[in-house]
Amino acid sequence: MRVALVNPPMGTVYSSVSASLGKSPPVGLASLAAYVRAKGFEVRVLDAAVMGAGFDDIEHFLRAGFDVVGVGAMTPSLDCSAKVLRLAKQVNGGCVTVMGGPHLSAVPEETLRALPEVDFGVVGEGEVTFHELLDCLRNGGDASGIPGLVFRDGGQVRRGPRRALIADLDSLPLPAYDLLPMDRYSMKIHHVWSSEKVALRPYTDLFTSRGCPYRCTFCASHVVWGRTVRFRSAEHVLREIDFLVARYGVKAIEICDDLFTINKPRLHAILAGLAQRKSPVSFTCMSRVDTVDRETLEMLKAARFRLIRFGVESCSQPILDAMRKGTTVADVRRAFHLAKEVGLAASACVMIGYPGETRETFAATLRVLREIDPVAVDFFITIPIIGSELYELARQNGYLANEDWSNWTLIPRSPALGTPQLPAAELKGLLKTAYLRFYFRPRFILRCLRRIYSWENLVLLAKGFKALLSVMLSRRQGSPPA
Repeated sequence: MRVALVNPPMGTVYSSVSASLGKSPPVGLASLAAYVRAKGFEVRVLDAAVMGAGFDDIEHFLRAGFDVVGVGAMTPSLDCSAKVLRLAKQVNGGCVTVMGGPHLSAVPEETLRALPEVDFGVVGEGEVTFHELLDCLRNGGDASGIPGLVFRDGGQVRRGPRRALIADLDSLPLPAYDLLPMDRYSMKIHHVWSSEKVALRPYTDLFTSRGCPYRCTFCASHVVWGRTVRFRSAEHVLREIDFLVARYGVKAIEICDDLFTINKPRLHAILAGLAQRKSPVSFTCMSRVDTVDRETLEMLKAARFRLIRFGVESCSQPILDAMRKGTTVADVRRAFHLAKEVGLAASACVMIGYPGETRETFAATLRVLREIDPVAVDFFITIPIIGSELYELARQNGYLANEDWSNWTLIPRSPALGTPQLPAAELKGLLKTAYLRFYFRPRFILRCLRRIYSWENLVLLAKGFKALLSVMLSRRQGSPPA
């Protein structure tokens, strides 16, 4: 049985901003591929997004003949993923099509009802469910009892029992990096803010855990990974890093865990191992401001972490409380103060327009950001991610401003959310104000100029500036906060 996994082209979704966001490997598909390949299935992966392949190229790829074609899908990329499966049916009407990913995991039955080109949906973690489905198809069995599966039964859509989470992540094989064009992936612009020289490529993403214990209302991570955090052992993580360096010469890695810094004993073991290796690899990771201390930040610095990205979200306490973030503005100040003392570059991710946000609360956020002076801030208009509590809140209160899911991106053409306090028409104006006041300060511009240490670095910064201008020069809505 031949299996194809396709990462669809998504340039139409992310538009001009994609050039500055780097090119990341579809590690989820590579993990699926590795698992089922170890079980004896022949698998190929096409990363059309990074290869610059269009749907004509995908059609040509599918003509090689596959029994099963699978895709993942987030909400904005749902149409692109569905189009791949429609092509698969056109090329070979007898092939079985499978979809997984966050969108389907959040609304599995609704997704299959809306997309007749999808034969099966994999809900949550995919490795075991996908393998059991392939095994069932190969042996001509009944898939209705497979946990974690949503399927068609005559004219009805049905769902199998819930799939238990994979307890031992070390039991999973390393992702099938050999099936990916590893020389094509490049560092995202948010890696470049370190004051030290870092290589931009070869680059990859790395996952060392799954799940998050927190219950922030805007997050839907739990629909795939659950709320129980499962960790790979420090030894297993270090072996994968050693493999990536030896096999692919990787020099830049982003740790993509929801929360890399939560399990201190394991984290410190990983960081101590990296510090001992003295490898040229540089790292970055996401974190919460209430999960770091001086020792941890010093160990991150010693392990060649050149940037830590904090999910600040807001610097207004009422908004943080509404999000159930569980952090305080004092936590934000403390984390950035400690990072500066240690000499570790720290950036902030900030949401604009969460329900309850006003021009005054956003102005308070900008004031605190000017005070703590992160090396960069990623400002994003709030998205009511399907599967999150925020989505249900927005749906029930009439806050959904448009139903074009392909536009539900971090920098949208038209915001997905609007509230009585901040209508959607004002949010892009606030986004532009935020970028203008932070990135066009003389202090920030001088900081950027000091960081130009290579031609490649200069090109990446230029792409980021071009993407920023595309936001700034679009039609302005609203006026700036005080």
